[in-house]
Amino acid sequence: MITLFRGLQNSQTTIEILIYLFLIILIISLVVGLVLFILSAVALRRMAVREGRQNAWMAFVPFMNLYLFGEIARDDSDKSWIQAIPLTLLLGSIGYLVIHFVPGIGMLYSLCFNGLVLYVSYLVFNKYSHSPVPLLIVSVVTFGMAIPFILFAIRNNDKVDIVLPPNH
Repeated sequence: MITLFRGLQNSQTTIEILIYLFLIILIISLVVGLVLFILSAVALRRMAVREGRQNAWMAFVPFMNLYLFGEIARDDSDKSWIQAIPLTLLLGSIGYLVIHFVPGIGMLYSLCFNGLVLYVSYLVFNKYSHSPVPLLIVSVVTFGMAIPFILFAIRNNDKVDIVLPPNH
């Protein structure tokens, strides 16, 4: 990294500067992405183990971690569309790799898929936190970058049981 900064300082042409800047941004992005992946994997694994799931290892496998995320979110709901969330996240993330490059449709698909991830995040926040809405707002404002940090922070929380007052 230091070599890249020195190369950037000694650059003579615009092309050299752009190449060095690209490499610096690429390395920083890879490090940030790795940190976010590890944080979310540790959190998802912990939640899966606490729920007694046999497939907690999926937390460390790309794409499969989204399936596990959906399994943790869906809980014991009897709604059929919620039962399909894990498979939808898995197939949606694989499809994202292909459709992302299609102009127009890729942008719409990206918005829909990211909306689904935020919804599933809300379901998990609601399951393990007393204040899921502020956590969701932070997730939206940070474009999802806060989700791994939030999951890591709430990984040891007990499930939240919502008790409604009488007459509800």
